Amino acid sequence: MSRRWDSGQSNDRRGGCLGCVTVLALLVGVLMGALYLLAPTTISLTVKAYTNHAISTINDALTDKPKDKESAEADAPVDWYARAHLSEERQQVYDQLLEGVTNLSKTIAVIHADSQDVSEAYNAMMNDHPELFWLDGSFSYTYASLLDSVTVEPGFIVEPEDVPSRREAIEHEADAVLAAAGTDASEYDIAKLAYEHIASTTDYDISAENNQGIMSVFLGHRSVCAGYARAYQYLLQRAGLFCAYVEGSIGSRSEEHAWNLVRIDGAYAFVDPTWADPTYLGESPDAAVDGVIYDYLCVTSDEIVRDDHVFSNPDMWPVCNSPELDYYHRSGLFFENYDSQALADTFWREVEAQGSKVAFKFGSDEAYNQAVVELDGGQFLREQLLEYASSRGQDSVRYSYSVSDSLRIVKLYW
Repeated sequence: MSRRWDSGQSNDRRGGCLGCVTVLALLVGVLMGALYLLAPTTISLTVKAYTNHAISTINDALTDKPKDKESAEADAPVDWYARAHLSEERQQVYDQLLEGVTNLSKTIAVIHADSQDVSEAYNAMMNDHPELFWLDGSFSYTYASLLDSVTVEPGFIVEPEDVPSRREAIEHEADAVLAAAGTDASEYDIAKLAYEHIASTTDYDISAENNQGIMSVFLGHRSVCAGYARAYQYLLQRAGLFCAYVEGSIGSRSEEHAWNLVRIDGAYAFVDPTWADPTYLGESPDAAVDGVIYDYLCVTSDEIVRDDHVFSNPDMWPVCNSPELDYYHRSGLFFENYDSQALADTFWREVEAQGSKVAFKFGSDEAYNQAVVELDGGQFLREQLLEYASSRGQDSVRYSYSVSDSLRIVKLYW
């Protein structure tokens, strides 16, 4: 059955639609006006954000700036590792947030975004930028669906007027640390120096103030893993080296943890500056010797996982398989196989250096297990330590040793 409309009905229908549009426009106007009266700051910030976005779009078009994702990622600083793993849309949210917090804005209008976009981008921004020490990592927001925007209020722990003086103090200490490396320092030298500095000048303290950021390390010298990892990231980035912040946990304790990914001479490795500090789990023999544990300086993916580090997002990270970056390899303390003569030579080299500790790292479980047996009252222990005691005019020597099954490290203290 068909229905036929005469001209009058057609005109009425057309007029009715125009009337609806007029009413709708009026309704939108009333709603916008009411919204402005209720939240004029939100409207103002959002309008400004849309205006800036439009100007940026026009400038990009006029300058023939490429807009494809590959070009955008190529233009982004290499240290913005977390940003590179966001979608293109969330990268734009990240950029708006970064501009706002860099300008010390306490209210930021982010357009073309919802709360989830903001949450993901904000976390990525904080992970990429340890220099944002005035933020605690939290934020509140108001979502305006009508405006397709989110108004974000970052959590400040330093008032904007106090940021410059705090920044100057932090930069002063960081630059003093890096200056100690000298102009001829290699990338590894800088990574090691930063590792040593943080471990030897910071105490692990869960009650430390502002312990999620770099102020707690450079100004307070007490922190937790987030502060250690961000301070390490800050030093390496300031030296022009790649360093990313890694979120995860310690599997056996279900405890949140953070460490770093570094790139040295083109190869990747993981670093855990928190576990470099003997105060992390209380006193250890290392604390009395030199205050730094080198086990976690430039380790492989296999080693960091074996040692109970669980990645929050494992697919985000490259496979690190360059054991030659490891501290023990670089220091002549690595042994692929058990070799008693080589171990003895290393022992006496450390004695001549007036050390009171020697550590050996092994390339296989078989070599490591043999070393443990020999050090636990075996021939190597008897011969080397008795000879050491004799060289000092003593009949005996007090000693202790520790082992790390996951990293295949044996340490001997005397």
